[in-house]
Amino acid sequence: MVDPETGRRTRVDAVFNPKHKDYFRVVNDARKTIEVMSNVFPAWPYPYSHETVVDGLSQMEYPMMVNDNPLEDVAESIELTDHEIFHTMFPFYMGINETQRAWMDEG
Repeated sequence: MVDPETGRRTRVDAVFNPKHKDYFRVVNDARKTIEVMSNVFPAWPYPYSHETVVDGLSQMEYPMMVNDNPLEDVAESIELTDHEIFHTMFPFYMGINETQRAWMDEG
């Protein structure tokens, strides 16, 4: 539930190679990230209907999808998942120019 006033929800998926054990946690970490973004910080209902975390070779974000490389360390995996999902709002949804204001994107 991302918007208690309207009842709107966001679907969260993870697509991964089962050899990468951290991804069994990633879908829940992603769900918690979206829940916190919507209700705590910045307390703005998550704007997208869907979020997919993909087990990739690098770290990159797109609207409604993030590409995370596998990480065995739990704290690093959570931090990476949070970081990339926050990018779906900053800069994409907010329209921040990453070239001119990199501190707003990576900060």
